[in-house]
Amino acid sequence: MTEQPRSVALFHSENWDNAAVWLRVRAPAAVLGWRVYEGNLLQDGRLIQFWPDVVERADYVIIQRQFPRFTEAFDVVLRQARAARKPVIYELDDLLLELPRDHPDWRYHIRSCVSILRAVMEADAVVVSTQPLAAYLQSFNPAVYVWPNCWDEALWPLRAPEPAPDRPL
Repeated sequence: MTEQPRSVALFHSENWDNAAVWLRVRAPAAVLGWRVYEGNLLQDGRLIQFWPDVVERADYVIIQRQFPRFTEAFDVVLRQARAARKPVIYELDDLLLELPRDHPDWRYHIRSCVSILRAVMEADAVVVSTQPLAAYLQSFNPAVYVWPNCWDEALWPLRAPEPAPDRPL
């Protein structure tokens, strides 16, 4: 008996072709032969389309990075996932909860801290990119798993560096 391909409903906080969306969810799903249903569309960081019905079609629900800042949409996704008994996975690849005040994106990220923390606590599992991030978040949710970032050479082939031109110093 062959196993049916799996699928995920992805609710993201970056553009669909953003590196975080691609490297953390879409590319690994493609390698596994899993389908990814896009749950929302953003424009200039604003949620302009939201398709919560994809929860019903998917085996898993993935909430990525700062999507929880869209509180009403996040609540709908959680309710639908719980009602349909679909596991909710929160995916985070940066420690956005501890950005220093002098970070160029601090003002943007600081507004999402409570939402991010809530997503960590509400999720059935949390997937992160590094062991230190996992250790930090395990006090909020014991089901934290590390899935390291992987470079997609099909998109960005690695090349040997060009030799430096001979120049006087």
